[in-house]
Amino acid sequence: MNPSLAHFQLLRRLRQQLRHHSGVGVVYLFSDYALANQWLAAELDAHLRAKSLCLRMLRPAGATEAPSKVLAPLLAASNEAVAKPFWLALGEPLPEWDLYRDTVLARLNENRSVLGRNHVFIFLVLPTHFQNRAAEIAPDLWSVRSASHVVAPWRIDNDDHHQRDRQTAPSLVAAEQDPGVLAAMLQRWQTLGDRWLREPNQRPSPSLAWQLVDRLRELQQPKQAQLLAEQALEISRQLTTLDDSSAQSLRDLSVSLDKVGDVARDLGQLDEARSAYQESLEISRQLTTLTGNSAQSLRDLSVSVEKVGDVARDLGQLDEARSAYQESLDISRQLSTLDDSSAQSLRDFSVSLNKVGDVARDLGLLEEARSAYQESLDISRQLTTLTGYSPPSLRDFSVSLNKVGDVARDLGLLEEARNAHQESLKISRQLTTLTGHSPQSLRDLSVSLEKVGNVVYDLGQLEEARNAFAEALGLVKRLREVLSADRELAPMEKYLQSKLTQIEQAPGA
Repeated sequence: MNPSLAHFQLLRRLRQQLRHHSGVGVVYLFSDYALANQWLAAELDAHLRAKSLCLRMLRPAGATEAPSKVLAPLLAASNEAVAKPFWLALGEPLPEWDLYRDTVLARLNENRSVLGRNHVFIFLVLPTHFQNRAAEIAPDLWSVRSASHVVAPWRIDNDDHHQRDRQTAPSLVAAEQDPGVLAAMLQRWQTLGDRWLREPNQRPSPSLAWQLVDRLRELQQPKQAQLLAEQALEISRQLTTLDDSSAQSLRDLSVSLDKVGDVARDLGQLDEARSAYQESLEISRQLTTLTGNSAQSLRDLSVSVEKVGDVARDLGQLDEARSAYQESLDISRQLSTLDDSSAQSLRDFSVSLNKVGDVARDLGLLEEARSAYQESLDISRQLTTLTGYSPPSLRDFSVSLNKVGDVARDLGLLEEARNAHQESLKISRQLTTLTGHSPQSLRDLSVSLEKVGNVVYDLGQLEEARNAFAEALGLVKRLREVLSADRELAPMEKYLQSKLTQIEQAPGA
């Protein structure tokens, strides 16, 4: 999984706040998710190390540890004239930590002048339920805060890079980068579940289960993901009953239904996926009425309609999928007008256009598909500038270029197709460098190479096609060694090998 546009925008703001502060600086980060915190901390630390500094991590061992121990580095006398950046991790979401958080914030509030004298800059990480409490416990500290942010959710990356989901919980670091994180999350969920069995009134929030479902789907463990999705759905149904169908509990139920549908779709259980998505859609429609067509409820409705369209397309019901995608597009267009400066609303609009283009292409409506893809490409190009050429925006731009190239090739416009695919390939190479040759970037590069290979083959440029297919094949073989669980790499390798064989057997090759 990769950071979204919102996360790179947040990271840029955090760097700016760190650079421009004078005296004491406190940035509140509200997040329930350790993985989100981990990614941000790592990026900030890398930024500081480039300046011969570092981010000093302060993390209590437990809720019973003496607060003075974690606060000692912040309050110790210092003659340093430069800012000392600290990451104070108090984000454990369990309520038994709240008293500890109260004590730490009260001590920081009392010692605000000491923090300023020591040139301390703190990224203060707290759970989302603590937002109001933070201002109550430490009013002076809150009044001089540099900023406060709620960490945005992250999306799953898959072969269809233009994908949307509900804004729920981030799932940020690939398991192969930190294998202990997933185990810790699973253990935490088990602990919460055990407590629920002992104390029926202590129902856990489904948000941790949603995050685990996303991680397990990424790791291609759909059976385990399905179990957790069903547990989250059971909790959400009970909470909806207890809360007398409040807007928040209804939204949680809708999200849990989406997770059940996502996993069922992964497993090929399309009727089950359709049923879950349809129920989620009905709730989303209800929520737009309850909330007076709020922007959040409209976005959720757009996503729900889109998911119904996805499974209809999987089932070959293309007219139904087309109708759903068009409704989703109409909502996304409306939201982009209401919030035309929002990168998220523009990206949603771009995704919806691509969905409309995809089903139009399936139906053989190539000019309609071309028009939708071109409009999406224009938005993607705009987003790269708006987001400072962040990797997610560049990736979306690359995919949009490939879609324009694909439909141009379908129409026999081979030079136009080649230009689009080659521009996409250039961006894909750039992204492999920007992301440190991550598996996802290498996979994207292999796709771009394959598309360039196909179109130059159509143009009769066999040597250029051979080079592109050979490079793509080498990348896929390399990826199979790293991502052995990815079931789609073997067919890709077989296809690329067949293209090379085809070239070798071509007359004049």
